[in-house]
Amino acid sequence: MISPSSNFSSAILISFLLTLLHFLSLSPTSKATPTYSAIICPNISTYSPNSTYQSNLEYLLYALSSAAPDGFFNFTAGSGTPNVTYGLFLCRGDVSSAVCRDCVDYAAGDVVELCPRSKWATIWYDDCMLRYSDTSIISTMDITLSVMLPGKDAITTLQSLQYDLSTIRAVTNNFSDDNKIGMGGFGPVYKVCYCI
Repeated sequence: MISPSSNFSSAILISFLLTLLHFLSLSPTSKATPTYSAIICPNISTYSPNSTYQSNLEYLLYALSSAAPDGFFNFTAGSGTPNVTYGLFLCRGDVSSAVCRDCVDYAAGDVVELCPRSKWATIWYDDCMLRYSDTSIISTMDITLSVMLPGKDAITTLQSLQYDLSTIRAVTNNFSDDNKIGMGGFGPVYKVCYCI
């Protein structure tokens, strides 16, 4: 015959094991490591260690990596030349919010290691791009940046870059605000899904 104290001990053991299993299931999962592609940081303009600019840059990178990722985010830290810092990130339209967040988090850490004390830098991964500068980069196209990133399919003719308006309407869901990720130098920027 099983004693009442034996049943009570078994119940406590089962309760403990279930609680332990619950807490183990809540443990954070490991981040996916994004694939690094390229970086530009000319170190033409640098900041001093422990300067106001460095504090603003650290705050900017924290804000970018802490943002709720929706594919694009921009932020400004500080005010007034020479201490203001502008930054943004852009994730590929086909990656999840979690992959975007992980990529931006890696980029924010790597960019200061790979570009020590640089006042502007751009870093690319396979899933995202992060950029910061001491001059405004929001709604400003920088045509001095030129990096060839590897792709799956090579574009061989100008014709392959041209789409008719009906195709663009279809892939942006008729320019839906749900697909708008920001503003570029020439107007709204949309994420698209174009499946072949």
